[in-house]
Amino acid sequence: MKRRRSAVVESCIPHLANGNKLVRQGVAVILLNYSVLFCVDDDAEGRLEILQIASKMITTEVEPETLLRLYVTVGNLMIGGGSKTPVI
Repeated sequence: MKRRRSAVVESCIPHLANGNKLVRQGVAVILLNYSVLFCVDDDAEGRLEILQIASKMITTEVEPETLLRLYVTVGNLMIGGGSKTPVI
């Protein structure tokens, strides 16, 4: 999963503002999963990439379920690495 991060994340970018809320929620879940991974196995470049995408999505997202996943993603990235304990 970590080795393919760049390709996976790049494939998500065109769907950040998709009209289907389930597609956007799927992108948020992928970002969340990477944030949990980075709590255990730190990767500064990966953390920054995920944080940039999550923050971009937060500015336009209106669905509460998707926003929750994005906020938890940001929280994990902010406390992860040193604590080794994800928010969820």
